Amino acid sequence: DAVRFGYIAAQGKRSDLSRLSISPEGYQVYLATLPLAPGSDQPVIDFIRINNGSRLSDQVIEQQLQIKPGDRLDPQKLNRNLNEIYGMGDFQRVNYTLAKEHGQTGLVVETVPKDIGTDTLQFGLFLGANLKGDAEFDVSAAYTMSELNDLGGQWRNFIQLGSNIALLSDFYQPLDADQQYFINPYLRYEQYNLDLFNGVYGESSSFRVYRNEVGFNVGRNLERWGRLSLGLRYAHGRNDLRLGQPSDYEGRFDDGGYSLRWEADTLDNISFPNSGYAGNLIFRDSLTTLGADQNVRTLSLNYAHAYTWGKYSIIPRLHLAGRLSGDMGIQDLFLLGGFLNLSGYQPGQLSGEYAALGEVIYMYRLDSASSAFTIPIYAGGSLEVGGVWNEYRDIDFDSLIPAGSLFLGVDTPLGPFYFAGGYAQGGNASLYMLLGKLF
Repeated sequence: DAVRFGYIAAQGKRSDLSRLSISPEGYQVYLATLPLAPGSDQPVIDFIRINNGSRLSDQVIEQQLQIKPGDRLDPQKLNRNLNEIYGMGDFQRVNYTLAKEHGQTGLVVETVPKDIGTDTLQFGLFLGANLKGDAEFDVSAAYTMSELNDLGGQWRNFIQLGSNIALLSDFYQPLDADQQYFINPYLRYEQYNLDLFNGVYGESSSFRVYRNEVGFNVGRNLERWGRLSLGLRYAHGRNDLRLGQPSDYEGRFDDGGYSLRWEADTLDNISFPNSGYAGNLIFRDSLTTLGADQNVRTLSLNYAHAYTWGKYSIIPRLHLAGRLSGDMGIQDLFLLGGFLNLSGYQPGQLSGEYAALGEVIYMYRLDSASSAFTIPIYAGGSLEVGGVWNEYRDIDFDSLIPAGSLFLGVDTPLGPFYFAGGYAQGGNASLYMLLGKLF
């Protein structure tokens, strides 16, 4: 067990260790990328052989190489494509050699599966409390089964218990060997508290929202940085009044419609990024012809970009969301609140048919990045401004809420851990402790 735990810890430091060492296979790739001597030339590849120890088909790996018999070897391009194969997360090691057989030159690619398997188990934790005595506590776990078939199907199951309850099961299935096209059916159940402070809904009303949803997405991957997808969904549930005066927003609801989604992600680290960007643009259309109570259209945009200078990192982030047409039910309102989402408020404490958030996150790495076995520790803070509105005409700079946070983050083998304090205008202060991803 000690060896296994040590292995897991070392795996968590792969990015740091890679700066200090290189495998024999990696060194071979490095030599192949060196400038050619005058008069020399790279060989033409006559055949390709895949020594594949995984459940993925050889065709999936060969498609990612982007080289075929008759092509001249391009070591730089091949090295990039081998890195892409390794980045799929299914392999311990990926390397290549050149072989001479019967006067022909062949490219031999070897993929070594991970010793601990390709399935993953992740845990999450959230604890938040404010000065008014309100508190939330959630624990979660996600289990992902990979390589379910030769095209790389994945089945992910997620459960969250506590103040908010969520169950999610989705299946991601590529449709071709180059993994360009995919389908993604899913099932989701959730229940959460929704507090409304706007007079339109009743002063200080509080609801418990219950929602069941089934959906089906089909889309296209944009190389390794993004994807486009079209989704169909149907949902039903109910809003139960917890506090406040009875209103028309109580009772059952139905939703059905489609969505168009663009997603991109080039972040080098999902938890404490140093470079890259992540974002999405989502258009949702609820239609009575597909089972919705009413026709509603919404559009949302999320974007974050990481910049690093030495131990200093800055991450500007933007979130915009709003109703394009129709009347939204309270179960579909956009939510703000929580760590880095107008810090100082509790998660989902602010809601409206329009939402905006702009912030700059600052992080400083406290440990030595050159030390091979150091757990990365970060100190940071954020400057935030945003708000929610129920009418477009109410949106103005005077209604924006300034907020900010200070936090300590640790990139542990179990996942990113944060301890933070936040404050927002109006005396809203909260403490947060969470284990899990931010972006």
